[in-house]
Amino acid sequence: MTFKLPKLKAPKTPTVGSWWDDVVDGLTDAEKAAEKAATDAANAAAKAATDAANAAAKAAQDALDEAARLAQEAADEAARLAKEATFAAAIAAAQAAADAIEKAANDAAQAATDITNAAIASAAAVLDMSVDAVTDGVNEAIKDINETVLEPVAQASVDALGAAAAAANLAVDEFEAGCVVAAVAIEAGAVQVEEGLVAIGEYLESHACNIALGGLITGAFAGMLNNPATEAETTAMFAPLSAATAATMVASAVEEVAYRAVSATIASAMVEVVWVIPEVRKGVGKSKDALVASVAFLVQCMVQSAPWALLSPQTASVAVAGLVGYVVSSLVCDGTLPGMES
Repeated sequence: MTFKLPKLKAPKTPTVGSWWDDVVDGLTDAEKAAEKAATDAANAAAKAATDAANAAAKAAQDALDEAARLAQEAADEAARLAKEATFAAAIAAAQAAADAIEKAANDAAQAATDITNAAIASAAAVLDMSVDAVTDGVNEAIKDINETVLEPVAQASVDALGAAAAAANLAVDEFEAGCVVAAVAIEAGAVQVEEGLVAIGEYLESHACNIALGGLITGAFAGMLNNPATEAETTAMFAPLSAATAATMVASAVEEVAYRAVSATIASAMVEVVWVIPEVRKGVGKSKDALVASVAFLVQCMVQSAPWALLSPQTASVAVAGLVGYVVSSLVCDGTLPGMES
């Protein structure tokens, strides 16, 4: 029998490279770990530095924003205080102006009242009556005039002008009394001197014309009689008429020259007040002188027929305004003036 021995492989001899590699690998891992730790530490330090820088920058920006906010608040407050100071100054200036206007109006009203009181006192002395008696006589005269019965058409015109006077804040009773005096004169005899706005087709009928014109006329007179700048002057213009009327009441025709001259002056001035109205100029046409003469004539008639109504300059001024208003309305709308035969 033959025996075969198995082939045996000799064991591999360890090479330097294999275990050295393990050593090297181990060293490499440690280095890597150390490197990673160092990198992580560096990154952490960099992040911490960045965070610190960002925090510092934010804190600085916040500080700047807060400073800007406080500065803006201070500026806004300064502006508000300046505005309030300016507003307060404006209010003070406006109040001072209002006070000055009010004082001027009060002074003018007082001056007109003083002129009227002096005229009434003078009339009382001339008539040998008390001031209260003269004042009562003036009021009673206005009442008596307004109780005059007119034709319906004339009364409608008086009512229209009276309503306009009320709207213009004029003394209605006194204004209507003047209207009535003019209405009575026109009823007694009207003279055609112009066509009138109704005849030329500007208005359908007289009443509509009277209403439209009444507002314009009373507005113009309100600007004269209720104006502090002219109130005292207007009252002073009528004071001579009041004095002449009182003298005429005791001396009759002796004072006729005086009141005729005053009547002409007043008529001219009162017509000029309404002459600024375009409708008046158009309707009066070429009859302005005739209009002034007619008004002067009616004022003279009042001295004779209703003297008490003229003893107070303030009352007389409003009454004559009503007289002018009615006469102008009649002329402009219908082309007629009252006849001038006493």
